[in-house]
Amino acid sequence: MERPSPHWLLSDPRLAAIPIRDSEEPLIDVQTSAPLRVAGPTYLRYGLVDRLVTAQSLLPRHVRLLIVDGYRPPNPCRHATCAVEEVKLSHPDVSTEDLDRLVGVCATPPEVAPHLTGGAVDLTLSDEDRAVRNTVLLPTCCSGPLPLPPDKTWRLLTSALGAVGLANYPARWWHWSYGDRFWAHATQMPHARYGPVHRPDGRQPVRTVDQTRSHPRPNRRPPGPIP
Repeated sequence: MERPSPHWLLSDPRLAAIPIRDSEEPLIDVQTSAPLRVAGPTYLRYGLVDRLVTAQSLLPRHVRLLIVDGYRPPNPCRHATCAVEEVKLSHPDVSTEDLDRLVGVCATPPEVAPHLTGGAVDLTLSDEDRAVRNTVLLPTCCSGPLPLPPDKTWRLLTSALGAVGLANYPARWWHWSYGDRFWAHATQMPHARYGPVHRPDGRQPVRTVDQTRSHPRPNRRPPGPIP
């Protein structure tokens, strides 16, 4: 079975060259607007949420998607941290001498940053008893390298999320996107559907297992935009 490979970088210059035709779909509050399990307040584009709901329906009944992180506003400190992580993911044996040089090469340009579009999500799987599969610290970009999930977990993720059109960033098994420039690059689409959006209070903390919650059943009203 093919597992994630760390050789695609968000700093690839081809990504910044991909045009954006923003659909202008709103960011919505996943925690209050969709029948998905979330680890805390999370905002995503409407189209991505709709696909995650469909992906959930493709999983076994006792398995739930657990949404860990979504939209994030620009953050220079976190951007620098992600650049270091990108180097270590793509160059596991990097020396201290080469780290600073490669950070500049691997830094993700803000205009390409997936989470800034609302079209990228960090997630994992959980069971109905809320026990998170194969992780204590929930996976997010910039949380540091995490071990690969069990083969069964990876098969379930790729089967359900791939079926609804999401693309995985191979360096991070937990990072999936729809509509952003990386998605367009990975799926060979002529343009991205989502560009950067701005919300001043979108910063998300790292969450632990005991902070997770399950969303109640939907009221069948379509989710509304952020006020």
